[in-house]
Amino acid sequence: MFRVVPHHTVKWRHAVPGAILAAVILELVKWGIGAYLGSFQSYQKLYGTVAFVPILLLWIYLCWVAVLLGASLASSMAAFRYQPVELRLPQGYEFYGLLRLLGRFHHARAKGKGLADDEILRLEPLLTDSLLQDLACNLQEIGLLRRDERGEWLLSRDLDQVSLADLYECTQLRIPVAEQHLPYRDDSLGRAALAALDDLRLPLRERLKRKVSDIYTESGDTP
Repeated sequence: MFRVVPHHTVKWRHAVPGAILAAVILELVKWGIGAYLGSFQSYQKLYGTVAFVPILLLWIYLCWVAVLLGASLASSMAAFRYQPVELRLPQGYEFYGLLRLLGRFHHARAKGKGLADDEILRLEPLLTDSLLQDLACNLQEIGLLRRDERGEWLLSRDLDQVSLADLYECTQLRIPVAEQHLPYRDDSLGRAALAALDDLRLPLRERLKRKVSDIYTESGDTP
C-alpha cells in the first residue's frame, strides 16, 4: 500500500498520531520498569548476575506492544472514512463499484493522466479505502492497472482487451440478484455500470428461481 511521493504525505498524516502514541507508551514503559526495578530487588536475588536477561526480554516485549499499538492506530485512521448512509455501497454490489472505478480510469486515460488513491476516493465516495486497494491489487494482478513513478494508478491495457469474465474471475466478486438502491446510479457512469450489471444479474435472477428438485426430476436418475 505504500507509494511514492504524493502518497507518503497521506500516510504520514495517519502515521504521526500512531508514532506519538507509541512514543508516549514507550516513555510510560521506561518509567514503569525503572520504578519497578528501583522498588523491588527480587530479580537480582532470583537470577543473580543474569538478572538483566528477563529484564531485557520484558523490555523488548513491551516495546513491541507499544509499536504495534501505534501501528494499529495509524492503520485504523487510514482505513476509517465516514460515509453517509446514502453513499454507502450495499454489501454484495462491489461489482458495481468496480465498473465505476474502471470508468474513471477510462476517462483519465483519454486525458493522458493517472489517478491517485485520494483522487479516486474523492471521485467515487462510495468506495472505501480497503475496497479500493483490494480492487486495484486484483486488477494489477491481471496487468490491467499499474503504478507510475509518482505513485498514481494507470490503465496498462486497453479495456477492449478485457472481458467481464476476466473481471469476474480476478476479483471473485458476486453478481448481485436482489434490487438495491445504488449511489450515483443516475450519472453517466452509474447508468453504464448498472446497465452492464443488469445484463448479468437479470437472467441470473430468473434462472435462480428454478426449484432444486427440478434438477433431479428432469435428470431421471435414480439411486
